Amino acid sequence: MKFFNIINDGKLNWEAISSLATLLAVFVALLPTFTEQKKRRTLARNLRVRILNCLVLIEVALENYVDSCEFADCVTLFSKDSQVEALRSLEIMLPEMMILTESEYRRLIIVIADIKMLEIKPKKLNRKDLQAFKELIRELGHNVNKRIR
Repeated sequence: MKFFNIINDGKLNWEAISSLATLLAVFVALLPTFTEQKKRRTLARNLRVRILNCLVLIEVALENYVDSCEFADCVTLFSKDSQVEALRSLEIMLPEMMILTESEYRRLIIVIADIKMLEIKPKKLNRKDLQAFKELIRELGHNVNKRIR
């Protein structure tokens, strides 16, 4: 092993051995960090998929709501129990959302708050209002697909 120059003229080079031992110790010390980061990415991807499932159900409700607001007084936001349950699931997932990117987290908080306000106090929405919601779904979907590959 001439590269590390561990044995020189039949004698052990203890400096080279200690350098290699230090390097090995650094790798071993960093191993938990790498595994924790991988676990965190996996949890974030799983959470994105769960959030997307809820958002797709809510998207249908919002589209129906926008359609009803165009032609008459706005009806109730959610017409199915599954849509109400989707919103409740999002609220339950709020503490877990901290592992998402800051942009995703901020946008999700705003969307959930807006939907809750619509549920409490209906107001007229148009297609433009719905666009931000669809962009969030597209961004989350893109992030899930990008991180799976």
